[in-house]
Amino acid sequence: MLLALLDHVDPLVMPLVIDEVGITGDREALGRLLTIADGDLPADAAPYLRLKALEALGRLRAPESTNTLRRIVEARKIFGWANPQELRIAAFQALAKMDPEWARKFLPESGIEIEDLTLEPLEIPVESKFVRHRRHARIRLRKSRCGREHEPETELPLGN
Repeated sequence: MLLALLDHVDPLVMPLVIDEVGITGDREALGRLLTIADGDLPADAAPYLRLKALEALGRLRAPESTNTLRRIVEARKIFGWANPQELRIAAFQALAKMDPEWARKFLPESGIEIEDLTLEPLEIPVESKFVRHRRHARIRLRKSRCGREHEPETELPLGN
């Protein structure tokens, strides 16, 4: 049902719809998610939707998606990688969930740093009613004498 709505919602809402598709675990969505991951986007959709499709494929852990994910991670052009780094990271993270041995072997030659992999989509507990899809660094701002916040004081650890 969510995928049927995808072509009819505002482009700003499309990433949320794709997230929900991944959370549902519905394997019927594989075809459409793979199509989006390959770059065939709905009308007016932003390229960010590809990243969200890759994250959804990682949540589904569908072995049928490994060829597409590997193609995105491994594709090269003459002087670098064929796909943007963020897409490659999302595809790598999805592949690492399905084939950790491949990920361990490919990482040294991937051009992806370990630090790049620290922020990844969270696993969704089945019993959870609420979800945060990404972790973000948090900073605490110092209060000035007039009560307004300015420049970061210290960086706090990442939340779960």
